[in-house]
Amino acid sequence: MLDDNRVTGMNKENADHVTNTAEQPSEPPTSASNDPQGDEVTTRKPTIEDIFAPPDVGQLLQKRKYHEAYVVSSRLMKFDSSFIGSKGLVDHCRCCMLVGEGEEAIRTRAQLKKLLIEKSQTTPHEIKEFADSIRGEGRDMEAILFFQIAAEFYENKLKAGLVGIANCCLGVRESIESMLSRDEELKSIVRTHVIPLMRGMRTMIQRSSDVGEEDRCLQEVWCLHRIEYTEYLVNDLDSR
Repeated sequence: MLDDNRVTGMNKENADHVTNTAEQPSEPPTSASNDPQGDEVTTRKPTIEDIFAPPDVGQLLQKRKYHEAYVVSSRLMKFDSSFIGSKGLVDHCRCCMLVGEGEEAIRTRAQLKKLLIEKSQTTPHEIKEFADSIRGEGRDMEAILFFQIAAEFYENKLKAGLVGIANCCLGVRESIESMLSRDEELKSIVRTHVIPLMRGMRTMIQRSSDVGEEDRCLQEVWCLHRIEYTEYLVNDLDSR
């Protein structure tokens, strides 16, 4: 038989070992593999369904399902840019404007403008003419987008550029009239996100250089007239 003192010593040693083990701090996870979610991936490859049976964002917009269209478009924007293409950028910018995501719309418009500069051979006049051609076809927000891009292309092009910017401002006003004739609930979007674009066109004219003061003032007055008329349309009289 074992000596009682030996048994007592062994039990004490085992107890100390358990205590020391319990007191060891647990080590934190060392890699993202312990996290089933991990970091969100900003781009991914599309599935076969995404390529050949994508949801039609344009149809959702036509049905005035703006938030649903925005959700679908936002998911598509996570794909590689080569898959999204210019049409995807246009649709996403429309969605952003229609749900009030102004900053995201600005970023998307900048991407589209860069694409036009790098991948196409076009002029401000051609962009404006395209915007005119789609206005009133249920694509008024898209027309507004292209009027804005055309105005940016017109900037710093002397007197012809001033006239072009003022005409783009007119195109935006006419697009707003057409858009509101189908959906008056968009007045708040016009007030907060579209009229500021028109004011930006006026600013482009104000800072134009190498043009006569009379020419600059005349085109600025035309811009102001179109802005004030649009403010009247959406009851935005406090901003005047």
